[in-house]
Amino acid sequence: MDKKTKLSILVKCAHLFEINHITWQLGSSAMLYLRGYIADFNDLDFLVSEEDYLKVEHLLEVIGQKVNKDLNPRYQTRQFSSFMIEEVSIDVMAGYAIIKDHQEHYFPIKKNDSFDYTYLDGQIIYLSTVDEWLSYYQLMERHDKEKIILEQKSNIHNEIILRKPTLNDLHEIKAFRQEFIDFNESLHGGCGLSEYEDIKAWLDYIDLFLSKDTLPAGRVISTSFISIRKKDQKMVGILHLRHELNEPLLSHGGHIGYSIRTSERGHRYAHEQLRLGLIECDLRGINPVLITCNKDNEASRRTILHAKGIKENDYIEEDGNVVERYWIKR
Repeated sequence: MDKKTKLSILVKCAHLFEINHITWQLGSSAMLYLRGYIADFNDLDFLVSEEDYLKVEHLLEVIGQKVNKDLNPRYQTRQFSSFMIEEVSIDVMAGYAIIKDHQEHYFPIKKNDSFDYTYLDGQIIYLSTVDEWLSYYQLMERHDKEKIILEQKSNIHNEIILRKPTLNDLHEIKAFRQEFIDFNESLHGGCGLSEYEDIKAWLDYIDLFLSKDTLPAGRVISTSFISIRKKDQKMVGILHLRHELNEPLLSHGGHIGYSIRTSERGHRYAHEQLRLGLIECDLRGINPVLITCNKDNEASRRTILHAKGIKENDYIEEDGNVVERYWIKR
């Protein structure tokens, strides 16, 4: 099953859960994928509050088919069911519990709990923590998953989220834009933000890129995202994702353009922002992904190489500027 379908179902379920006020988390391999620990995942594992379990069953029965699956005796999860939605396998667990050495380890989630989160196509996705699943895998004696987490944990920092901008972000976007003006820097990936002092007008402008019916001439369908640091809700970056390429973009533009504000560089936010942008590419079935940078932009080159970009060639623009073209295969 391709990642596009699996991620689309995840977004669909997350939206259903949100509008129906479900308390939930995404766990297991899909959670590790969204956090950058693994390159792909097989199915979706939803942990829900015991109070919401029957409501979740009903919601998923409407959009999918319930299937029989035997639960391993080592799991004494209070409520468990499996579904198939567009060939995507989903397990729902309420009152998650594991038996080890004749002792029950019980991990319920509750209505008043607060959860970590990310976004996918603008939809909030609640995530179990890596530490929680490290404990679960150790209890399950899943040494393969335990090893993956322990080997990478110190190198992965999920400090930012990538989401679509809204009217609530006007102040942050304005401050972000002003910083580039103050430092006399080009704002790459801003989809014209540097030209808009009126941020609300810019939000209206980027909406034009979401539909072929409103698309400006010579442009392609694309989505703009902002990067928000979770601990203080400060905007640290911007990313523009083009869903397709025309000839100029194929030559020297690429699928993704991005910037990190000057005062927030040096914290690896560019690496994380691009990683999140590539997940948005996975959702849209964009593969491979073309990303370019100017030859003299060493920081951008390092970011692309960190994402396993493979250089194809250089492109020389009319003014003599040399653009390096990299492909990232997902």
